[in-house]
Amino acid sequence: MYRLATTLRSIVRYGIALIIVGAFLPATPPLRAQVDQGSVTGTVTDTSGALMPNATVTLTDNGTGLTLTGRRVGAAFIFSRL
Repeated sequence: MYRLATTLRSIVRYGIALIIVGAFLPATPPLRAQVDQGSVTGTVTDTSGALMPNATVTLTDNGTGLTLTGRRVGAAFIFSRL
């Protein structure tokens, strides 16, 4: 009888632990160890250091020949999701 009671207590404890873990598990954000995307940002200036707001910035992958034109925000440029 003592062994049965001990076994039942253990089952109840593990059951409660599983319920607690199961309740909080959906609330955790997904984990991402590494991201395979990057971005390039910067500004375009002339030789005197003045900003050039209408400059066109192009990014080229030498391996594939793929060319992208950056999105401009004022004198800054942004290449995202590379």
